[in-house]
Amino acid sequence: MEDIKSLVDYGGYIVREVQRHEATKQLDIYLEMQTSTVKCTECKKEVKYDRSVRDLPIGEYIIVRLHYTVKIFECSNCKSRHTERLSLVSSGQFATERFKLYIGKLATMIAPSQLAEEFSLDDNTVYRYENYFLKKNSHK
Repeated sequence: MEDIKSLVDYGGYIVREVQRHEATKQLDIYLEMQTSTVKCTECKKEVKYDRSVRDLPIGEYIIVRLHYTVKIFECSNCKSRHTERLSLVSSGQFATERFKLYIGKLATMIAPSQLAEEFSLDDNTVYRYENYFLKKNSHK
């Protein structure tokens, strides 16, 4: 597990557990927030939900999933909502930004259907990531 911890920065989260699945070349990385940055000064009501997102391949592991808990604080007094975020993932997305850009860049060089098969993705997902990559890099 130490090798995974030193390989990647997970933006405020630490690696709690790593599960390797040799047969499927899948790596499940379980993250935990180092310190809670979200607080409501009034009531501190806390709701948690678990998320799972795709991330970059690591070594021989093509499918890498990050599992983490998101904490939501809802204030009954001020009605505001504060949410912890994993800096690598946009709200509501199922993959890290770097994974989307990686697949998108590869899709400009390799057939999207081949990428979809290699990374266990839907063809449409590969096309979306390719468009995302092209939009992000159109100004360069």
